[in-house]
Amino acid sequence: MNYLAFAIILAGVRMQDETYWLEIKRLSYQFFGELPDFDAKQKSLLDGNQATFLMSSYNIELVHIILKAVSEYTVGTPKSKDDYKVY
Repeated sequence: MNYLAFAIILAGVRMQDETYWLEIKRLSYQFFGELPDFDAKQKSLLDGNQATFLMSSYNIELVHIILKAVSEYTVGTPKSKDDYKVY
């Protein structure tokens, strides 16, 4: 439950950022094979440090989710046939 609440809060915070919506717009235009028409301010937002930080943040969250799932569900050899959580 804690992860779900954290994900909802994180999504809400990100949706308030202008860079997030510009990235959504850019990706949707890209999906349909068109070029978006951004003004100079919007281009600088997408090319600046904030967009780079957000993209690296997405990657860090993805790596965290993968490592958490791998370590929680696949690490170790079960020593108990009754309880799979005992290693």
